[in-house]
Amino acid sequence: MKDRIKQYIPTLIFMIALIVLDQVTKMVARSALSDSSVAVIEGVFEFKLVYNTGVAWGMFGQSPVVITLIALIIMAVVAFVYFKIPVENKRLRFLRILLILIFSGAAGNIIDRLCVDAVTDFLYFKLINFPVFNVADIYVTVSGILVAILLIFYYKEEDLDFLKFKRKKNNESVEQDTTDKE
Repeated sequence: MKDRIKQYIPTLIFMIALIVLDQVTKMVARSALSDSSVAVIEGVFEFKLVYNTGVAWGMFGQSPVVITLIALIIMAVVAFVYFKIPVENKRLRFLRILLILIFSGAAGNIIDRLCVDAVTDFLYFKLINFPVFNVADIYVTVSGILVAILLIFYYKEEDLDFLKFKRKKNNESVEQDTTDKE
């Protein structure tokens, strides 16, 4: 048991570092930008402070409690999958890292919702008028896309066998058949 806990210490450190990076960038944005925007590449990219009470692109801004609950549920699912992945399976290492990024991004935005009553966004691609976003959003979006790509093109069904529910029967582990019988 102690060995199992020890193996997750690097994960915890990585996750804390990601959350701290997100929170520090948001604090800097809140203190440095206030009502102004700063062009990094004129007409292309700028720092622009926006407080987002909703989710992506400000949707569902009137339901902060629901948004927070949904984010907590997503974090629980991500944690569940993360801890189900066999540590010894090197093929799934990248998936584990991506799940840490998703969890950390969700946690970073929840911290904002709880402490600032809105998510602090400050990165703006003016050239394409992309919605203003933050570091946590980058973690979640890029990792989510990469997870989808891995699931579609890289992992085989047997790589994900760890997600199948198993039930005990006569002291043996038996996979539960979830296919439809015809």
